[in-house]
Amino acid sequence: MSAKKILLGILVLALVSVGLVQALEKGTSELPVYTKAGQRMMQGEEIYLPGEDKPFTYPPFFAVPLMPIALMPSESHRVVWYFANLGMLVLVLILLQRILRARGLHSDKKTPPLLWILIGLLSVRHVSAVFENQSHDFVILLLLTASISRDTKPGELRTGFCTGLAAACKATPLLFAPVLLWQRRFGALGLLLSAFVFFTWLPDLVFPPDGDSWAMSWWAHFGGKASAGTPIEAQGAWGAWNYLNQNLAGTIYRLSTPVETGKHIFDVSLWAPKTGILKMVTIACQLAALAIILFVCRRRLVKELAPGELAFRRLGEASVIVCGMVLLSPMSSKSHFCVLLLPIAFCLADYLDRRRDIFLGFLLLLVFAVGSLTAKGLLGSDLGNQVLARGSVTLTALLCLAASAHALYHRSQKLSSERASGLSPDATALENSWLKTQAEAVSES
Repeated sequence: MSAKKILLGILVLALVSVGLVQALEKGTSELPVYTKAGQRMMQGEEIYLPGEDKPFTYPPFFAVPLMPIALMPSESHRVVWYFANLGMLVLVLILLQRILRARGLHSDKKTPPLLWILIGLLSVRHVSAVFENQSHDFVILLLLTASISRDTKPGELRTGFCTGLAAACKATPLLFAPVLLWQRRFGALGLLLSAFVFFTWLPDLVFPPDGDSWAMSWWAHFGGKASAGTPIEAQGAWGAWNYLNQNLAGTIYRLSTPVETGKHIFDVSLWAPKTGILKMVTIACQLAALAIILFVCRRRLVKELAPGELAFRRLGEASVIVCGMVLLSPMSSKSHFCVLLLPIAFCLADYLDRRRDIFLGFLLLLVFAVGSLTAKGLLGSDLGNQVLARGSVTLTALLCLAASAHALYHRSQKLSSERASGLSPDATALENSWLKTQAEAVSES
């Protein structure tokens, strides 16, 4: 074994050990919320209790994956879940590696170490938040990455099933539905909706509740509280002014609502419009984000793309959609933004393909400055909370949306111009190149 591989192994072991220590020593954790919901569901008890300090707010199916851990001794929960999260992250990176290796129009496309170093620098804050809070957001990230990891014709089934299952765990992946409809991918859309309905109601069939159905209880207490143009409020779970809520509506509300400074409350308001005007502004911003997503995801060039380039394009489309998920979600805490790993990887890979794109490079620098450099570990808790209240993570997601949309649009323009001028390679050669890179990726992994 070479010295380089030994050093890499030591570094990985050190990082895993440090992460495990931090996960075990952190005072608060989201994990008991999930395991408690799983235990209660297995016993047929109510899982949606808004009066609790930390109530379970997700669709009922999201209590199911944590049931095996709930059956284990409580002392082992954090350790087991830490390594489960680590395993899911490794799978996400393997799937991303295969997509990035297969991208482009030529067989000599590689994934240089520099790309992964840059991906780490820009995404470490969002990925580490999952480990710090012991949250289950890697489940969503893994399902969404798997949904576009092999997007050939049979991949439509994978796309529909994985996004539907993700939506049953956390409703925001339903944002894939209007995009699939817009692209006229009716097979994937039908399977998404079918999987969402099936898995949402499955707990009611397997673990019959003593009272109302799990799905109806979730909608009554939490799911039905969301509304366009206003931050969500639900007893015991969400408040309108909450600096941890980094969605678009929450940040606009904080920046537009003077408050009396107190514990974890800071007056960060820039103006004080009337309620009606504030709602109109918020809805306009939400519609603008949705319009950007639909514009760059419109059906185009798909039939002419080789599988490798198609998979990379699907990564770009997923990138803008996951940005919309966290921006338009009723509640988006820091760990939810781990999905920004997808747009960061897509944009950096595209930038290395098109080094002269100064605007994309500038946006990526801003993502690093606003995202990675504003972490509490660098700024301290007090200043970090102040910056967070002003929407630093929200701005990071907006920058990722702009960068992904820009890269996706100009990549499509480049392919169009190459095909119009007859400079693009033959489709058969493209497919053979993609199959070759896939085989190499499989043999290496």
